[in-house]
Amino acid sequence: IDGWRLDVAFELGDQALLGIRQAAHEAKPGSLVVGEINGYPADWFHCVDGVFNFYTMNLAIRMAKGEISSGQFGQMLRDLVQDAGIENLMRSWLVTDNHDTDRLASLLKDPKQRRIVQALQFTLPGSPVVYNGSELGMEGVGDPANRAPMRWDLVSKTNADLNWVEKLIRIRKRQIALRYGDLRILSTDKLLGFTRITDKVAETTVVIVNPTDTVQTETTSIRAGKIMSWGELKDELSSARVRSVNGVVQVKLAPHSVMILTPVVDRSPGYSPYDRIR
Repeated sequence: IDGWRLDVAFELGDQALLGIRQAAHEAKPGSLVVGEINGYPADWFHCVDGVFNFYTMNLAIRMAKGEISSGQFGQMLRDLVQDAGIENLMRSWLVTDNHDTDRLASLLKDPKQRRIVQALQFTLPGSPVVYNGSELGMEGVGDPANRAPMRWDLVSKTNADLNWVEKLIRIRKRQIALRYGDLRILSTDKLLGFTRITDKVAETTVVIVNPTDTVQTETTSIRAGKIMSWGELKDELSSARVRSVNGVVQVKLAPHSVMILTPVVDRSPGYSPYDRIR
């Protein structure tokens, strides 16, 4: 068996969890044991490989609602990486909702707010785990509504929620840094920003979110040393482009919007400043 998902793992206790993990690894090296730990993710990785990272996505939902600021979210992400470790977070599941919670579309009625949260689910360290139907905008408050059957009638090419999640999946598959890259939080005020980075400049991905009700323009470092000065970055969600000047970018985001920026490394015409450092 490749992996185990342990229900209500926090009630088993760390000694029982440690025994389960050891047995799973002995039976199949490289297998994964993920535990349902609903609280702060740190302090559990000595006995499980990964946890249900409800914590990070709960922060994202609160930021989308305006209950916490972008700066608070960024600082709490820094604290989490320091306390839990980036490798442990990448083995964990990023969960916005499931059969024990109200559905995301019920928690956030505004589709723009939901899309911010889902963008973070697919770009922050961890494995995005989508509760069936959440990609369709299914609603449900409390049991049994939150455990209702799949709404297959909502599956269509015109479903904006589904189109959004499919787009995020394509971007995540294309940008390796979103799956395996390190996390660098950016210094921002009204916006949330972070860079996912590997040893290859072309894989660098900068994510910037505006969770506010107004247009926001900010200047920030992208914390990626191999991005060339005057080099362009393109938004994977639109046709927008920005320039990095001496490691700094200025971005303008509409209310409740996201930019997923990747470096333009193509040779045009016949030359690229990245030819020797890709």
